[in-house]
Amino acid sequence: MKTYNKYPKYKNSGIPWLGEIPEHWEVRKLKNDSKIKNGATPSTNNPNFWNGDILWITPAEINNITFIGSSNRKITQKGYESCGTNIVPKNSLILTTRAPIGKIVISTKELCTNQGCKSIIPNNINTKFLFYQFKIRTKELNGLGTGTTFMELGNFELKNLLYIAPPKPEQTAIANFLDYKLEKIDRFISKKKQLIELLNEQKAAIINQAVTKGVPPSNGELLMVNGGNNGELLMVNGGNNGELLMVNGGNNGELLMVNGGNNGELLMVNGELENGNSQLTTHNSQFKDSGIEWLGDIPEGWTVKPLKYYTSYNDEALANSTDKDYQLKYIDIGNVNSDGNINEIVEYKFQDAPSRARRIVKNGDVIISTVRTYLKAIAKIEDDTDVIVSTGFVVLRPKSNINSEFLNLLVRANYFIEDVCANSFGVSYPAINASELVTLKLAVPPISEQKAIVQYIETETTKIEKTIATIEKEIALVEEYKTALIAEAVTGKINVLNHDFKD
Repeated sequence: MKTYNKYPKYKNSGIPWLGEIPEHWEVRKLKNDSKIKNGATPSTNNPNFWNGDILWITPAEINNITFIGSSNRKITQKGYESCGTNIVPKNSLILTTRAPIGKIVISTKELCTNQGCKSIIPNNINTKFLFYQFKIRTKELNGLGTGTTFMELGNFELKNLLYIAPPKPEQTAIANFLDYKLEKIDRFISKKKQLIELLNEQKAAIINQAVTKGVPPSNGELLMVNGGNNGELLMVNGGNNGELLMVNGGNNGELLMVNGGNNGELLMVNGELENGNSQLTTHNSQFKDSGIEWLGDIPEGWTVKPLKYYTSYNDEALANSTDKDYQLKYIDIGNVNSDGNINEIVEYKFQDAPSRARRIVKNGDVIISTVRTYLKAIAKIEDDTDVIVSTGFVVLRPKSNINSEFLNLLVRANYFIEDVCANSFGVSYPAINASELVTLKLAVPPISEQKAIVQYIETETTKIEKTIATIEKEIALVEEYKTALIAEAVTGKINVLNHDFKD
């Protein structure tokens, strides 16, 4: 953190977590300098209470924003008069006091809230200064919450909350300083997040291209040879160094010698190319129509068949007679993100588990959400110990003709997702039956090329993931600096009154 000046003299604040504050600052109760107003909800069964002109805010709408001037739902005057909510003026602070406690925003218009929020109407406080002070006190506010079913910050606790009160001109100066510094910090973070989005798009493009067109040539030309009576695919690099990438095939599985000359020509395949049994093609020129609307052309040696040709599906399920004390690890659709990562696994006894916790999985299975598949809640199972997934997933079990990781990547391909969406039913939550999903067609290369594609994708995406990890660390460090700067300024640990705004 940049070195800033200190105030000339400090005194004990009397608050253990705060320590010393500038000598001329005060510690005051919030109720002395503001009004606290509650929120409430009109009856949802009365249509006359809803779709009016009065903004009505809920905690779900307060998330990483500074200002709020619109709401997802509005209430009528009758709805307002029917319950205990209160309209508050613009420049009020809206604080979430349950589910969760501590999110805060500044109103830019008159509005009211539901019971999950309380509104603070400042009387002799700079609104932005108080906003910044609340931003660093989330943990403290949660500690003041009470309740059994859910934690809630009550009126008494909020009204008697001690806040740090410099003279109002200093509050304004501190708020202006933080506005200026945080705008620069947030702009930096935004650019870094945009870069991560671009890198993720690049990663997705690499995967999509590889699983639909094959591995691209490493130096201009990738030779593919269908060698031998079994027609297995041979991949060689026809570049200047003649590097051998993968060799397979032959009438009886013998190793075929493949090498590339200086100009990329094929020099020898087991002595010669046998007419009728061997075909030389290039990655860039030998394609055929896939017959799949969303896909277009595919490499000549690939096969188009329904998904069920390569996998079985929903093979195993827990019976209703399962021991009620059986301990299971449950994966719901919401636990799988669009990158294919399983963010959370929740443990239950069978008797306490959701009724949809039924599908048994094994290592190597691929699970696909059959609801809103465009969100790509798709993952490969790496650890199957007592893992049960939602019936909202279809569980694909690879057969011997498809590589498990290739399957995991392939069903994320744009053309397959488009096909699933085109065959789904419903508007808000479009869904597809598992029996219908497995009839959709896939373009699949021979098993040896599947493995090469998986290896290529892993190599290329690992580079991108390392770059993303580095950027995320940068963002985390800047976020820490941002929080520390707010805390130092609003608690008087640094003096920013004469800050040069040109730095």
